[in-house]
Amino acid sequence: MKNIRTSKKRNKMILGIILIVVILVMFFCQYIYGGKHNDTVKVDDISNSDNISSKIVEETDENSKNQGQNNKVENDYFSDAVFIGDSRTQGLMLYTGLKDTTFYAEVGLQVDTIFTKEYITKPNGENLTIMQDLATKDFSKVYIMLGVNELGWVYDSVFISKYSDIIDAIRSINEDAIIYVQSIVYVTKEKSESDKIYNNTNIERFNSKIIEMCNKKNVKYLDINSCLKDENNCLPSDASVDGVHLNKTYCKKWLEYLKENI
Repeated sequence: MKNIRTSKKRNKMILGIILIVVILVMFFCQYIYGGKHNDTVKVDDISNSDNISSKIVEETDENSKNQGQNNKVENDYFSDAVFIGDSRTQGLMLYTGLKDTTFYAEVGLQVDTIFTKEYITKPNGENLTIMQDLATKDFSKVYIMLGVNELGWVYDSVFISKYSDIIDAIRSINEDAIIYVQSIVYVTKEKSESDKIYNNTNIERFNSKIIEMCNKKNVKYLDINSCLKDENNCLPSDASVDGVHLNKTYCKKWLEYLKENI
């Protein structure tokens, strides 16, 4: 009888041990496989992660590109600049509020009279040509727009020769100065169709000669018409009262173009 009780007691102990072992095994498997499952990354997650990384790279590259393209300057960039031109350049001087900028803007100014006509009167009463007075100035860049008053000249070659002389003279004064030659601005469609001299056909012919000169002289050409013209390659009718001279709005567009093209 005693042996039977001992045997039953032993069996209960064995069953208890087996049960404990089973529980431990189950716990261990849950820990191992459950942990691995939680650390597994789904294919969709990998794809999303790659997309996010690619987006970051693309945005970084785009920002770098934008920074490289964003060369726009402020008004103070022109504090050491000289503008040479006729009555159209007078509009730029009057309407844009550029301060500390030197303007040689004279009604009727031409590529030859810049050397010969004494537009400047000094405080001591001395009269000077524009090029003579320019020699007394400190500057690092020069913007030139001439040609509309010369549209009636018989020989284009004479115009270009005189224009080239201006570039040479500026370089003799300051060889390090940056020289920008601006296109002759178009006139309105109405003005162009009604005038045998001051029309866009002649302006385009002169501008093509100016471009050739800039290439030969290694100076920068600025196509001002690109920011002003309408769908007919004319100055818009709302840009000018007389079809030639720009109003305040379009002078500001002109300045914005200069700021973005240095």
